[in-house]
Amino acid sequence: MSRTQLTFCLTFLYMVVAYPPVVSYAAGSSDRSRNQIVKENLRYLNSHQKSQRNKNREEVISRALDAQVATPARQPQVMSSSELAWSEVKAPPIIPSIERKGQHFEFGTQVYKYVYKEPIFNLEIEGAQYGVFGAYIYRADKGDPLELDVLNMYKIDARFASGPVDYSSSPSGQLKDEDNYVFEIRGVAGYDYLAHERLLLTGYGGFGFRYLNNDSSGRRTTTGALGYERASRYLYLPLGVEALCQITPSWKMMTNLEWDIFLDGKQTSYLSDANTSFPNIENDQDRGYGLRGSLRIIKVGNGLDLFLEPFFRYWRIHDSDRTTAVGTGVIVTGLEPDNNTSEYGVKLGLEY
Repeated sequence: MSRTQLTFCLTFLYMVVAYPPVVSYAAGSSDRSRNQIVKENLRYLNSHQKSQRNKNREEVISRALDAQVATPARQPQVMSSSELAWSEVKAPPIIPSIERKGQHFEFGTQVYKYVYKEPIFNLEIEGAQYGVFGAYIYRADKGDPLELDVLNMYKIDARFASGPVDYSSSPSGQLKDEDNYVFEIRGVAGYDYLAHERLLLTGYGGFGFRYLNNDSSGRRTTTGALGYERASRYLYLPLGVEALCQITPSWKMMTNLEWDIFLDGKQTSYLSDANTSFPNIENDQDRGYGLRGSLRIIKVGNGLDLFLEPFFRYWRIHDSDRTTAVGTGVIVTGLEPDNNTSEYGVKLGLEY
């Protein structure tokens, strides 16, 4: 039996079993050919299958609708204005170029820890110092008479600070709350170099004067030693570099490193405060150096900028010359021993 004949027989048997009315009707019609009977039964079969598929689809849709009705409808999500703002894609801010101000002023307050040491005597004077500072900066532009090939920035700055300090040494004992103050003024000139549109480098040099006074006159230490006034004067050449960087539209940062070339120093010890028969002694110093540095964080404002500036200052001065002085029946020979001074603290100021 061929494959076609086998298919026909199976189809015919299926119609006889599944659809007896159609087969009976077809068997009773003698004038119909076998092909017509097959075609009619196939049409009926296709129609029945299509009807069944439509019925199945209706059942699926009906079940889905029933499930949707049974499930409560979701409320639409409402976003706040802040959430909506965060959901938006924002363009990165444009960082402006560094602005070379023609001239500006700085002023503010500072607090720092002061530590003075003379290792040979295990001597230490330390305490917190509080003060003020100010500066004037002028930057010459093209066409300005002060705009030179190697100079276009000029600055003068000054500071004053004071506060009680504590004294201690191996031979003389201890003494609390000595009077102490310092005054410093400097003038420098330099050149601004625009290394990048947001980075300004400035090299500078100049002249500085520092005066410090420590006074324990009229008092005694824990061992009974009499106190006296001391005055210190430094002349030096500051050489440094500054880097000013525009970080964001609202923030800038400036770093500073400086080497101070020590020119000359004079130490005056008023021994007559301890005993009127003692002479006062002056010692000259000519060897030493200084270091200082800072990091300034600047909040840019509308014509007035606020800044916070951690800093350090350091001095190392070697032995002075020996000096002999004659008092009332007393001859005194002395020197100012090798010493170092450390100052580290913070400034808070405004510039405009």
